[in-house]
Amino acid sequence: MKDIKQKLKYNYDVQDLINDFTVSLSLIIIDGNEYKFPHKSFQEYFCSCLIRDLNSATKVKVYETKMRSYYERAREVDNFIGLCIELDKHNFYQYFVIPTLKEFIDLLQGLQSSEARIIKLNDITGFTIFIPTSPKTNRDKVVLYRTSNTYSILFEIFGIGHFFWDICQTKKLEAYDKDQIKELVDFDVLTYAEFVEEGYEFNFDNHNNELAREFFKQCEMSAGIDLFLSKVEGKINELRNEMENEVRLTINLLDIDVFE
Repeated sequence: MKDIKQKLKYNYDVQDLINDFTVSLSLIIIDGNEYKFPHKSFQEYFCSCLIRDLNSATKVKVYETKMRSYYERAREVDNFIGLCIELDKHNFYQYFVIPTLKEFIDLLQGLQSSEARIIKLNDITGFTIFIPTSPKTNRDKVVLYRTSNTYSILFEIFGIGHFFWDICQTKKLEAYDKDQIKELVDFDVLTYAEFVEEGYEFNFDNHNNELAREFFKQCEMSAGIDLFLSKVEGKINELRNEMENEVRLTINLLDIDVFE
């Protein structure tokens, strides 16, 4: 606070300000030798306000470099994303959301084979191929479950959806003998709490062999990947249109002639 006072040339007593924050306003709490926000939402709000008020060059740098690393570390970011949209939608879309979605498309669009695309998906998103075995589930299906990273967070927040499960067909697991199954999957039965299903998880460490390539071929995932990429592209266009419409609305409300 002393550094802020000197840098911004404010006139206040540091101890009085601390008392105001901790006692009068309760914006900050004292936890041992540390000062903390009473709730994460306070920190997220002030952080999003700070980003909104940055100069253009610094703001672009934050959105292009810092935002990704934050999303990769944080567990829950829905509220922060909502605040960024509410306080700085145009810049948040232009410098973070749209470039990130476009990057996802570019990483996959040039790959042709199912094998190459699935391996790349696993590399950039950490998604899981899960083969259900519970009686209530159709065992002809391969289910792709996402893990939490920047791409999957944006897919969910902006309504693009999860990775295209239930559109990929494969042979039943019984089509492979036990030794082949051990080469393809982590043999331990897994339980996913979110879906309460048991099954086998594909072992990507063993993907580079003929059996795995045959498995990818049987999955026929290329069509599903194309469909999902088209959904991502559609969302990019939707966000761009939303930005343009809001600019147009603002211009009309303020009665501004941009061509003057």
